Amino acid sequence: MNLETQFWEADSGFADQMDLVQQVHAGYLQLAGQRKTFSYNVGIRLESTNRTLTHLAQPKPYQYDALNLFPSLQGIWKLSEAQTLRIGFNRRIDRPTTKAMSPSKNHRHAEAIELGDSNLKPEITDVLDASYSRAWQPLTLTAYANRAKDRIFRVNDLYSRIILLRAYTNAGTARSIGAELSGEWRPLSWWRLYWSDNVYELNIKGTYQGADILQKSVNYNLSGNTTINIAK
Repeated sequence: MNLETQFWEADSGFADQMDLVQQVHAGYLQLAGQRKTFSYNVGIRLESTNRTLTHLAQPKPYQYDALNLFPSLQGIWKLSEAQTLRIGFNRRIDRPTTKAMSPSKNHRHAEAIELGDSNLKPEITDVLDASYSRAWQPLTLTAYANRAKDRIFRVNDLYSRIILLRAYTNAGTARSIGAELSGEWRPLSWWRLYWSDNVYELNIKGTYQGADILQKSVNYNLSGNTTINIAK
């Protein structure tokens, strides 16, 4: 509202009139087989993405075209009837949401405004993992390493003295390496306990508005639940 005229006025910076057209075409090739105690699965996917974003506040549309290759590989060794070793690699894609690509401001609440980036690229993640599992007293140990290129971050900045500006951007590359241990324990025939522990190191490196970003942290997650069978 204009306090001088006492009339509501439209603010073009908050006018979110956008048209998004995205076309994805892909071809797949997969090969699977087994030899004695070893089985494998090899795949490859070629994907073409064409994205056009038109916004009322911008003079010309934003265009994004990409051709990506996504390989996958998995090998499983049957060590015994109750023990299995698995090694796998795959590449994944995570496309940005429409909200994250909107170049107009959006009042999330009284103390925060969000702003998207129409040039956002999808996140491309390479995942390598190896896991060992056993059937008796179920236990699974997994070691993994991830690398996410063009990672989408929500960066905080000042909009005014009391309002925070949250901007979506491809700020850099994130790498993580860790291990997860999960299992199941039955103290009694009618009582079951499940638990999971995950520890990993996260490294983030990139740039935002000309400033270098370098973050490193060690993180962990602990979870568990229990099930009690009251009657058959």
